[in-house]
Amino acid sequence: MEAFDLIKKLVGRDEINHLTKFTGESDLNCSKAMDSSIALILAGISAQANDPNSSMKIWNLIRLFSGTANWKDQTPLLFGGQLPDSLPGSAGSDLLSMLFGGNSSSLKFISQVAGFKSDNAAGKVLSIAAPLVLHVLKEQISHGQMELPGFYAWLETSKEKWESILPAGFSSLVNLTRKSSPVHESKAQVETTSSGSLWWLYLTGVVALIASLFMLLQKCNREELTDKANRAVQVMSAVADSAKLRAELAGKQAQQMLDSAGLRFKESWKSLGNQMNIRLGEFELKLPEKGIEIKLLDWIQSTTTKVDKTTWFNFDRILFQTGSSTLNNVSSEQIGNIASIMKAIPIVEFKIGGYTDNTGDPEENKKLSQARAEAVMNALIEQGIDASRLTAEGYGSEFPVADNKTPEGREQNRRVAIRVTKK
Repeated sequence: MEAFDLIKKLVGRDEINHLTKFTGESDLNCSKAMDSSIALILAGISAQANDPNSSMKIWNLIRLFSGTANWKDQTPLLFGGQLPDSLPGSAGSDLLSMLFGGNSSSLKFISQVAGFKSDNAAGKVLSIAAPLVLHVLKEQISHGQMELPGFYAWLETSKEKWESILPAGFSSLVNLTRKSSPVHESKAQVETTSSGSLWWLYLTGVVALIASLFMLLQKCNREELTDKANRAVQVMSAVADSAKLRAELAGKQAQQMLDSAGLRFKESWKSLGNQMNIRLGEFELKLPEKGIEIKLLDWIQSTTTKVDKTTWFNFDRILFQTGSSTLNNVSSEQIGNIASIMKAIPIVEFKIGGYTDNTGDPEENKKLSQARAEAVMNALIEQGIDASRLTAEGYGSEFPVADNKTPEGREQNRRVAIRVTKK
């Protein structure tokens, strides 16, 4: 089970009732705040994956966490603002400090998402969510006997969930210390991680061993030196081989988990129907029968439709990396199909529109929606489409297609669409 769902199992109606009394906020807002806090903390931990120093500190904090096994019995105290005797007092605050420092933006962020009257209430919810997260992660790595690379790969499987809960722009809170992207959703990018960045996890131990052996050799007399050195070389060679093997195994584990995460996206695309072979001039396209490409072609080729400013077609197979305008590799199929349509029908011109939900800062939402619309436009230009045939505009949270009060509705409102401007 994903990390987010495991944590949420500990938060029932009774816990939210206790939290409501503790914060003075409504049940609904407390529930939204708890979901957002858990999601933000998980996203923050995941954001440290490729920073050896930060990720190791967090890893050790989780491993050394000594919460109670009878956690459910203690939650009324915790959600009521009292720290159970069995719970380490500083663990949760240490985690929040590692992720967000003294930055008050995280409190304002949770307040805004939940609709709280004060940032103080958001601080209370975060202080409760942090030990909850630590408890579940500690149990998971203990029972699953996870190594650090496998842990971060497993954590990444909750990415889709926290993206659906957190509004656009949350990455500015969790990426402050991130040096490079963690393992991504696309298969091609995983190979770099498995063969490269995983090495630091094991070579640190090798370097420490080499240093110890060097100091040992310094103490040896001249007669023992050769024998000691030979044995040291053998030991270092064996450790290096072991490190390489463990890195390869961890890489395979990460690959399998990310393949599984990618499959969930593809499973959702099955609702688009069977693949159809469409001949369009010199281009042979494979299109899902309910995908936007078919709808777009029908509209373009119809003699009864006229260009207007209200007919938009929502992309159904476009994905971006978390909180950014960087297209995921799985988007290339639909980008390629749209480019082929434009090449086959050279008179047609399009406008790309970007949209977000209504949570978060409106200006940041508009900037992100503009950047995402431009990213799709630029991807089409890279496919050989003349830039004069394309425009892009971000509308932020304007023109929602679903209710922003639900995670599902917000997910639908975070979209990119296409409109015919000439045919």
